[in-house]
Amino acid sequence: MVRRAALLAALVSFLFVLASSITVQKAERVVDGPVFRIPGGAVASVDGILSPGEWANAVHAEIVVAEDWKVTVLAQHDDKNLYLAFTGLRHGPAERYPEVLLDPAGEKSLLWRSGQWWLHASHNLCDSNGKPNDYSNCQPSRPGWNATRFPTMNGISEISISLEKMGMTIDKPFGIAFDVTDTHTEWSMWPVAARLKIPMSWQPARLVNGK
Repeated sequence: MVRRAALLAALVSFLFVLASSITVQKAERVVDGPVFRIPGGAVASVDGILSPGEWANAVHAEIVVAEDWKVTVLAQHDDKNLYLAFTGLRHGPAERYPEVLLDPAGEKSLLWRSGQWWLHASHNLCDSNGKPNDYSNCQPSRPGWNATRFPTMNGISEISISLEKMGMTIDKPFGIAFDVTDTHTEWSMWPVAARLKIPMSWQPARLVNGK
């Protein structure tokens, strides 16, 4: 009986420590910082060229690939589409491919769920509902979104995403993250704490009218 009681006490203690550890890890992974407010702006042409005034209202995010290599992401919407422009995707002979991670319902789940989207642009367009890194349906075009495909002339890829496809509306909270990758070993994320496979680590965001 004494031994059984000791074992039970040890088990309870272990479970308490484990639960505390999981709580700490989840707290570290959940992004509760300032909301990424994406303003309204002009209709962007998905041609890989940043035309004068086209992105004047856009909010900026920065992805650090290396100490001397940073990718800037511009974001705006026109009530029908979310527009993104990834600049600086080429660095000498190297290049990175842009990806967009969306949690339209703002579920902040630990694991991927149906309704959370992975969008990838390279020589083809690839997307997946419910899991990342699914290259099984890559095609020159995909329904509900478009992007400048590689090779790019100037290291710029512009992307448009249908808000209707994603179930996103003005002022409705959602989660978002950006990354650039070589698709083999390197993924550079924004926000820095974001993890590709952990939706709760993505940035809280809203589409807003005006700036």
